[in-house]
Amino acid sequence: MFVKYKKITILSLFALTFFLVTVGIDLCILPKTKFDDTITHYSKLKAKRSTIGYKFFTKKGHSFSTDMAFIDAHEVEIEQTKIFKNITCIKANDFDYTKILVSDLNGITIYLYLMLLTSSLISLLILKLKRSLTENNFLNIVLMNFTLIFFITILYFYF
Repeated sequence: MFVKYKKITILSLFALTFFLVTVGIDLCILPKTKFDDTITHYSKLKAKRSTIGYKFFTKKGHSFSTDMAFIDAHEVEIEQTKIFKNITCIKANDFDYTKILVSDLNGITIYLYLMLLTSSLISLLILKLKRSLTENNFLNIVLMNFTLIFFITILYFYF
């Protein structure tokens, strides 16, 4: 079975790796855009009966989430990446809320992205270099990457 799907899996992993490297370049190397915006409204992020954070919406259509910290100020300075428009920094009233951001590539999501990048690179190397690959090895490679993609997708839509 895995011989039939090996080529499409290699192409998919290559595209995934290219995308993740592009996200990394956008996040770390390219300059970021800074602008002022106004918070219009917010909603609480809840787990069962307790509040775990707040999601804020701005006048220019941006949204971001914080971890258990409410931003009292209406005027904020936002820093975002050039290509994917990920919010990387929030400042309001001379206070930096960057360390408590959990939306986009902040919080645990960045670690899941790094795990997915490492997993896809190792998977590509195994699929290209290892000749005696069993069906179980192939399925482990595919399921590990899909599991990480699943968790990243859930976090993206939740926060």
